[in-house]
Amino acid sequence: MEEEKIYQPHELYFSIYKDPEEDSSDYWAVGWTVCFTTIEWFNEEHCQSDDLGGHNVNNEALIKAGLCDTELLESVFEVEIGDTKEEIHQNLLDAGFIFNVEFDNFMNQYS
Repeated sequence: MEEEKIYQPHELYFSIYKDPEEDSSDYWAVGWTVCFTTIEWFNEEHCQSDDLGGHNVNNEALIKAGLCDTELLESVFEVEIGDTKEEIHQNLLDAGFIFNVEFDNFMNQYS
């Protein structure tokens, strides 16, 4: 059986998103999330890959970036550390993840 690839931060673009339904009294409210795609997939397909999760993204890097180390849904992770978009962005860069304006614009075009 072939072992699944573990993606490293330098292989992933990120985009930060805040749930517009965030309400501290709502148990299901999420708040800030981070969407990932592999750089290879985005450059070839120009859309988000939907196969990333805690099982195949470097868990130490996710934790260093202040994210939950298991996905909220495919390729989307909840932010655990960081109160502002700027702080979250810097945490992701410090952990080695890559910001790409084109991917960020694609992911936030309807927000």
